[in-house]
Amino acid sequence: MWAHDLAKGVEAELRVLRQLQQRYPDARKVEGDHSAFDLEVPGQFTVEVKFDPASQRTGNIVVEYYHRKVSGLHVSTADWWVFDTGERCIWLTRAAVHQCIVNEGLLPVKIQGPGDRHPKWVFLVPVDQLDRYSSEAP
Repeated sequence: MWAHDLAKGVEAELRVLRQLQQRYPDARKVEGDHSAFDLEVPGQFTVEVKFDPASQRTGNIVVEYYHRKVSGLHVSTADWWVFDTGERCIWLTRAAVHQCIVNEGLLPVKIQGPGDRHPKWVFLVPVDQLDRYSSEAP
């Protein structure tokens, strides 16, 4: 399950990368276990890509911040976040992700997905709320 989810996440990153390369030919995927961001346009901006097809069923985007150690929202330094729902991509600045969580009064919840060996702490952000903070892709 985890390997399948990882592969789908990589596919989402590559889709976003191809989109970026249309405007920024030097855009590239950051290789290795670099947890700060997934993609970069050198000297301009960085991008975190999150694939969440379950949001089509639940109506919520999962924004992780703790999974046995700080993760997701705590460790990403990306300028932009892209949430791929499987149907569309929602682009937000890093600051807008934080603003959404704070302004909407969202509280963390503990979940454990079917492929997770350990529970994680996340924010469940309703897609319609996230949309209000979204921007056009850079």
